Amino acid sequence: MAALGCLVPLFLLIAGLVVGGFVANGTGALWGAIIGALLGSAVPAVIFHSLIKARSNRK
Repeated sequence: MAALGCLVPLFLLIAGLVVGGFVANGTGALWGAIIGALLGSAVPAVIFHSLIKARSNRK
């Protein structure tokens, strides 16, 4: 599971690149990759924060 969590930013970056390329060519691919990278970085950060919060509530 940890390995999949590490690959989420990469998968979302590539997905954003592809979808942006289909929608708006070169500029869309760039913006799609940027948005995918931001979302890909935010998802593990939110999950990590919630795991720490759940761990502190367990004590």
